[in-house]
Amino acid sequence: MLFTFVSFVASNPRESLPILVAFYALLSFFVWIAHRKDRESQVSSIGDVLTFTLIGSACFHVLTVLFGAPFFEYVKLTFLYSMLLSVLTVTPASVLLGHNSQGWIRIFLKTNPRTRSECILLGQCCCTLLGTWLGAAAIPLDWERPWQVWPIPCVLGACAGHLIGLGAGLAVWILYGKRKHLID
Repeated sequence: MLFTFVSFVASNPRESLPILVAFYALLSFFVWIAHRKDRESQVSSIGDVLTFTLIGSACFHVLTVLFGAPFFEYVKLTFLYSMLLSVLTVTPASVLLGHNSQGWIRIFLKTNPRTRSECILLGQCCCTLLGTWLGAAAIPLDWERPWQVWPIPCVLGACAGHLIGLGAGLAVWILYGKRKHLID
């Protein structure tokens, strides 16, 4: 199944990237609906999550271009890749933290999560970004393979890093969940 996924993304990046973004976005929103306790504030919170995700994708787009992504040649693919990064990192953070600016600073700048959910969030965000960075290492190699074309290696690295980060976050949650500073 993994080989089928990789071959589909490698052979059809223009068609598969929007599907991948939509899949992860729907998955994040289902998790968000399950996470929310108060059903009355969901309508305004959906708008907040979408706003955070769009701002995150714009920031990731600028950072991706500054790191050397093609700006004029693959604008749509670069934006979809940035949207995928935002859905994988910013959307779960906005679901968990919302407008809590102290929480954003404590988790992402000070790397000091206090709850189990924050441990999972930090792990999956860091591993997603590390995975996309490591995936970019395959782009300059002169193997002339279809999966080396922008942004396929970064997309695959981001998805693999996201899954590894979720697994690592869950492992921290299970193994070290008895520590006193984790209160979730």
